[in-house]
Amino acid sequence: MKKIFWIFIFMFSLANCYEMKTILGFKNPKGIFANENVVFVSNIGEKTNFLIKDKGGFISKLSKNGDMIEEKFIIGLDRPTELTQIENTLFVLDIDKIKAFDARTGEQIFELFINSRSDLNGIKKLNENALLVGDLRNSILYKIDLQTRTYEEFLKLNTNKFGNLRDFALDFANNKLYILGHDEENTNTIISIYDLNNKNIKIFKEEKNDYNAMILYENMVLLSALDENLDGKIYRLNLNNKKSEALKLNNIQTPSGMFLDNEILWLTILTQAKVLRIIFKN
Repeated sequence: MKKIFWIFIFMFSLANCYEMKTILGFKNPKGIFANENVVFVSNIGEKTNFLIKDKGGFISKLSKNGDMIEEKFIIGLDRPTELTQIENTLFVLDIDKIKAFDARTGEQIFELFINSRSDLNGIKKLNENALLVGDLRNSILYKIDLQTRTYEEFLKLNTNKFGNLRDFALDFANNKLYILGHDEENTNTIISIYDLNNKNIKIFKEEKNDYNAMILYENMVLLSALDENLDGKIYRLNLNNKKSEALKLNNIQTPSGMFLDNEILWLTILTQAKVLRIIFKN
């Protein structure tokens, strides 16, 4: 644990020393998740209209080194976005449904329909029996009960104050939920904190950067964004002093999904149909 901690300290030091591997062979890759043995990548498919339900989406499986094991491990999805895993079950968001698959075989276990107005994006493990899922269209977080296979509204954002939902991250150590929102004009990013104990929510910070995804680690948040030249950037936000700085990464284009796997940062680049595997070195 101490070794991993110091790897992260160096990783976030903004030192320009890293190894990047580019992995090709995807069709509009969106979400990414790594377990102890493999990496799963959701592919929206070759469609240009992402709202069309054409069963052209699929899940790819990679090795931890970034080699393609199976391009179409799971097929028949419409617009798969984020995904996560609990024990041997892989959960995938597919527009208005949550679909569960056996992570070893790819066989579907069940699916849970939310509603036809949903645009599901963002999924986190709440505990062994529950998930937290984001609905971007309605700025709602749903709690999914995996035992009863039902759902309930967990939190509906006041969009006038906290913006439209983009992403979220759980801080179990402090019983907090960090929420990434955007105002109606998409000119400001609003980062809010929801207290899981007293149910209070407050604005933590507002910024001009166009953040679209977030990962929480220790006392920092990693945020993916586009700069004014539409180049991809990864920022680290220090939760103690609220200062944000860009990591010195080159040629990452438009990051659409990211996952932190110990010392490895995985990024999906939807517009370039590729995945980046980044290891920070000393």
